[in-house]
Amino acid sequence: MTNKNTPTTNNLKYANPLIGTGGHGHTHPGASVPNGFVVLGPDTRVEGWDACSGYYDSDRSILGFSHTHLSGTGIADYGDILILPKIGTMTLEPGTLENPDSGYRERFDKNSETASPAYYKVKLNSGIQVELTAKQRSGFHYYTFPENAKVNLLIDLVHRRDENTLSASLKVLDPYTIVGSRISQSWSPEQRIYFYIKIDKPLQKIYISTDGKNLNQLKSANNKYIQSYLELGQISNLKIRIGISAVDINGAQRNLAKEIPTWQFYETVDSSKELWREKLAKIDIETENETDKIIFYTALYHTYKAPHIYMDVDKRFRGADGRIHTAGGFTNYTLFSLWDTFRALHPLMTLLEPSETNEYIKSMLIHYDQVGSLPKWKLGEKDVKTMVGRHAISVIVDAFTKGLRNYDNWWALGAMIDTMNRQEPELNAYRNYGFVPSDVDVNWSVSRTLEFAYNDWAIAQVARIFRNISLAESYEKRSQAYRQVFDASQKLMRPKRRDGSWDNFDPFAAAWESPFIEGNSWQYTWFVPHNIPDLIQLMGGKSAFLAQLEKLFSLDSSQGNELPDITGLIGQYAHGNEPSHHICYLFNFVDRNDLTRAYVKQILTTMYKATPDGIIGNEDCGQMSAWYILSALGLYQVTPGTPMFDLGYLHFSQATIHLGNGKDFVIQKGNHSEPYLLNSQPVSGWQISYQDIMNGGVLSISSPTPINLPKNWV
Repeated sequence: MTNKNTPTTNNLKYANPLIGTGGHGHTHPGASVPNGFVVLGPDTRVEGWDACSGYYDSDRSILGFSHTHLSGTGIADYGDILILPKIGTMTLEPGTLENPDSGYRERFDKNSETASPAYYKVKLNSGIQVELTAKQRSGFHYYTFPENAKVNLLIDLVHRRDENTLSASLKVLDPYTIVGSRISQSWSPEQRIYFYIKIDKPLQKIYISTDGKNLNQLKSANNKYIQSYLELGQISNLKIRIGISAVDINGAQRNLAKEIPTWQFYETVDSSKELWREKLAKIDIETENETDKIIFYTALYHTYKAPHIYMDVDKRFRGADGRIHTAGGFTNYTLFSLWDTFRALHPLMTLLEPSETNEYIKSMLIHYDQVGSLPKWKLGEKDVKTMVGRHAISVIVDAFTKGLRNYDNWWALGAMIDTMNRQEPELNAYRNYGFVPSDVDVNWSVSRTLEFAYNDWAIAQVARIFRNISLAESYEKRSQAYRQVFDASQKLMRPKRRDGSWDNFDPFAAAWESPFIEGNSWQYTWFVPHNIPDLIQLMGGKSAFLAQLEKLFSLDSSQGNELPDITGLIGQYAHGNEPSHHICYLFNFVDRNDLTRAYVKQILTTMYKATPDGIIGNEDCGQMSAWYILSALGLYQVTPGTPMFDLGYLHFSQATIHLGNGKDFVIQKGNHSEPYLLNSQPVSGWQISYQDIMNGGVLSISSPTPINLPKNWV
């Protein structure tokens, strides 16, 4: 089967960016294009965990409209170059959520808010209508004002940084042109943003503050603390085009000239919508449930929010070494939340975007070339080194074993080996003891051990393909480190001291300074994705493994410490956090595909909703949504790094994946005795290969027999 890679259905109408903006989803509803650096939209709060994206659904006042936003993370950053149209009195204080009128905040009518992937619209209580759209590196504002309004424009370069602003600049080149920069630190230790602004009405007066208190009539300033009010007089509307760059102002100007060269706002909206329409047409689903379509296509939209392009139209980019580089023959990306996304987002992209997968890997390898290590969690040009494991390795090996190798393969192997052998405390402990002991000065000892073991196994896969048997055997031996922290008497992973004795622990405990990161022993015990058969044997065989797995789903959900990341509980299974994401599919390994299907169905139907709080935990740069997409299609990858997909439950009557190689893979419900048929032939076991899918064809999935599951859902 072949496809023409052109949209035949308008799935865009189902994508709702407001889903995930409540609860702890931490998504942002701003206007963007697929994998775009610019996400232009409202900021409603800057304090607290639920301010990570800058927007929260229940808020009823807006600080302004900034140009970069994270989607679904558990730590805040971005929120660069805040612009706010104002009528009347000028003030430099932002005000508070509790008392918006104490500052420049604007109350807004929630019912006036419209959000689609490429367009955002809201009406402020002052009567100003705001419409926004965006391209990869540029944004477009269109404001409509009440009659006889005297209009001011606020540009706040302190927003979301305060004392973390290192330096800033603003200069009015002429009545229609404003340029500037901000260098700041937050989650990322240093971030540079340059901007080039064009407005379609002339400025009348220009005021700049460098102390947060006093406004002076200046045309330029360089200072740590810069806010500017620009008077435009009585105008009925205003258009603003802005280019953004991490390189320099010239780059921002070129980005704007290339991406938004005219003042045709609605034409820009339409062209950005078309980019989204193409991406959302990559999968067609057939169902009579309109709500399921909204959930599915919003999830697909979320998977294209990260990684994002991080280079100018002239291919210059700021590297991890702080220098300016030019991308030769590749597209540079950043925003790699790899501890999350190696599990489902990147496997999904090997199906939909195999060419871009190669670009992601090239970006990681360039990062290695500049600083000597593959990124762990990349934000802007820097590795913020959040979470554990070294899952750039997982992404590279998964692509490599699937035949996606459009990069220097030997360079990739060397980068992975160097990354796992760096002189870092946790890696030193892992190599010295064969696991990470709990009594060395390193936290999350068990999680680190399990994830390093998986990373080592991944390296061994590439070594074997290269026929370097001694190297493969060395890393395969290291990959058995999980055995060191498995307590057979409890059938659980637990912390171990340097001398080999077990440390005291509570298998339900989850805390920031614990042996487990964002989880507990019950949730992490199952993280041996590279050798589930051996984990089964360690537990005493299939029956014992099944009993322990069923126990996980039936335990008291209230046991253990509460962490905001641990949500979506079924017993001690926590769908709101990534360590649990593969666990439903482990029933397949002990011949209980019926339980895999039953639990997957229950999660799909109870933990994803078409509401602002419709994502059960942090969306995590597409991972929560990618789990939904793959699982709703009847597919998942327990072990990224092998070219095998595990089979589960099909949530729709039929789905068609328009693959990145131009072929179609159809998944449909069937009435047959065998659980799965691939091109009319019974599937042996519960897996099909990546190549089976990429060849195109038809997977038929029988309807499961209903099963009564535990009722302890939280």
